[in-house]
Amino acid sequence: GAAFDTMSSSASSCRQQPRPRRITRAASRAAAAALLSDSPGEVVAHILKQCEPRDLGALACTAQWLHPLLELALRLRAGENGHALPKKLPLGDDSCHRRVQVLLSLERRRAQLGRRTIAAGKSHSLFI
Repeated sequence: GAAFDTMSSSASSCRQQPRPRRITRAASRAAAAALLSDSPGEVVAHILKQCEPRDLGALACTAQWLHPLLELALRLRAGENGHALPKKLPLGDDSCHRRVQVLLSLERRRAQLGRRTIAAGKSHSLFI
C-alpha cells in the first residue's frame, strides 16, 4: 500500500511538470535577427565581411536594414585586400542598396581580374 502510494504520487508529480517548449523555426529566426540587430554595427560588419559576395548580394536583396552594414563590410574587406574605394560613389541616386550593388560588382570584377593571362594562343590560354 505505502509503496504504491509513493509511486503514484511521484508519477503524478512527473505529469504536472511542464514540458519544455519547442522553439519554432520562425521564433529561432526572429531571435537570430534580434541578436544581429542588437549587436554593434562594427561587430556585425566584421562578421559580414567573411561572407561570400553572392551571400552578401542575397542579404542585400532580403534585408534592407542591413544595407549600411553590408556597405561597411564591403569597404572593410576592400581596404584589407589593398583596394581603394572612393568615399562617395559617383551615382545618380544616393540609395544605399545601389551603393551595395556597385560595391559587390566592383568586388566581382576584381576577383575576375585577379586571374592573369600570361600566354594565349588560338586554342589555349594560360592563367595564373
